[in-house]
Amino acid sequence: MKNIRMVLAALLMAFSTATFASTMTFTVGDHEDGVLYDGATNPYGVRVDDTGQLFSTGDNLPGAFGGASVTLSFDPTDLAAGAVLIGTVIDNATGTAWEIDYVLSDLSAAANGGFIAQMGVGTLTEIGGSGMIDLIGESNGTGVFVFDNDGFRLGASDGWVGRGWFAGSGSANDILIVATPVPLPGAIWMMGAALLGLTGLRRRQ
Repeated sequence: MKNIRMVLAALLMAFSTATFASTMTFTVGDHEDGVLYDGATNPYGVRVDDTGQLFSTGDNLPGAFGGASVTLSFDPTDLAAGAVLIGTVIDNATGTAWEIDYVLSDLSAAANGGFIAQMGVGTLTEIGGSGMIDLIGESNGTGVFVFDNDGFRLGASDGWVGRGWFAGSGSANDILIVATPVPLPGAIWMMGAALLGLTGLRRRQ
């Protein structure tokens, strides 16, 4: 019986360790447009001056304008793997849903745990429609996208923020977001349970 328990505990720990990755995933929300965002005024996550469109990344627009859900993921231990900004954004003016798929590469570590990307490429694609906008990273001198817990702007002084720029005829095409870490996956709890189980078995022995 002891051997069976030890095997089960070892398997549980191995499974937990295998399923728990070091990738950090954040839910993405709107940032303010020039002034402190109050939940209703000028929310945006992506601004495309070429077309005059503002896209909401957070599900905080009323009525038919809800439904945005975007995540940003990267592995701080393997920055060479890049980062991905993906999900559904909402056109603030029309309420139409668009898919955002933006891959960031050539990453280096930022001061407070995030990253600075030197390249970015992706698309905004209207779901069920014909709209499409290319997102090609355009550096501001530092990089095409900066993600860090550095208190950028008042509205996110105590949390993670991301800001980036992409090419276009307009001068202010950009991505400006706030972000909240996604809770740790259940695997971390499984690993803890496995360790406790092994500790208990050792004490009994």
